[in-house]
Amino acid sequence: ADVPEIAKCGNAITVALEVTDTKSASVSAVVPMQLQVRDANGKTAEGSGYYGAKDGKLTVKLDIATNDDPGTWQIDIRELASRMEVTKFVRVEK
Repeated sequence: ADVPEIAKCGNAITVALEVTDTKSASVSAVVPMQLQVRDANGKTAEGSGYYGAKDGKLTVKLDIATNDDPGTWQIDIRELASRMEVTKFVRVEK
């Protein structure tokens, strides 16, 4: 999972995901994914939901509104076939 470390309110960030096999090659299937985006207050944010990673790849654009609270946001990413998951953080600034 590739997530920027810093984001600015009023801009968007891109979350890029890739599901690979044991040889680090992209999986040639549609892989079910779940993203849980939480703002600095722990509330579920826009962009949370279920996605399909075609050929093991998924790119999600997350819009950070100008009135969103700054602070550390958490993005939990779960690959639903194997239940593997990773957590990433992004610092949102005004």
